[in-house]
Amino acid sequence: MRSVLYVIVLLVSLCLMPRPSVAQQETTLKPTPSHVLGYIFHKLSNTAPDFDLWVRIYKKAMPQGLDAEQQLNYTNHLKQKFIREFTEFNPEEASPITMVFPAIMKASAFETRELLEIQFKGEYQYLIREIPGYPLNIIIPDLEDRLSPLIDKEEYKNIVKASGGQTFEYFQPIQLVLKLAPVSADAHKPFVIDGKDYWLLLFNFITFEIWDERGVYKIWSFVSEEEKKKNLNELRSLYQEPEETPKNNNIYMDF
Repeated sequence: MRSVLYVIVLLVSLCLMPRPSVAQQETTLKPTPSHVLGYIFHKLSNTAPDFDLWVRIYKKAMPQGLDAEQQLNYTNHLKQKFIREFTEFNPEEASPITMVFPAIMKASAFETRELLEIQFKGEYQYLIREIPGYPLNIIIPDLEDRLSPLIDKEEYKNIVKASGGQTFEYFQPIQLVLKLAPVSADAHKPFVIDGKDYWLLLFNFITFEIWDERGVYKIWSFVSEEEKKKNLNELRSLYQEPEETPKNNNIYMDF
């Protein structure tokens, strides 16, 4: 029994340990490509993409130096690729969708914890993304509340350490990475912003990450209290001692 309790304590301690240092966390920030957002929008709104328009826009990445026949083959291959991928695409299997926004963050002491305040940088009254033919207004319910979490002092120390000593006493620039789940889209009636039509694409919030201003390394990942409890319960269930089978003192004899 003691060994089981020791394992549980050890696992809980590992969950609360400081996150890896900056050098250990360096990686590449990869937002979901715009054509995947296009697949999501058209699947959820039950509309068909204009793949000829898609090819005209995305063929700008065509390698240089191709002759006329090679260019034709490239565009035909690109169109068939879009058609095949869109046909097989399932929005329910696309989560999490990753979107990246420039932001600023500040940390303030709040009783025994720290309050993070994250705001979009600049004039981000609306979250806008572009797909061929459809400027999108991204809707994420309760996002403002999600970006003001209360965190433990230990988590705050991890943020300071991973950011190279930034205390975030004042607003500092970061890259905000949102992880989202697609829900629905509206291709029937646009939402007008400053005289321009935008089409609504609704996502549910999953989590978010804080990256350095250049998007080179991850500083911190948000984990909700509910998720922490769930993870802890899963760990406990893995290392619970099986119940002993009651001894059967009855003796049965066949004659």
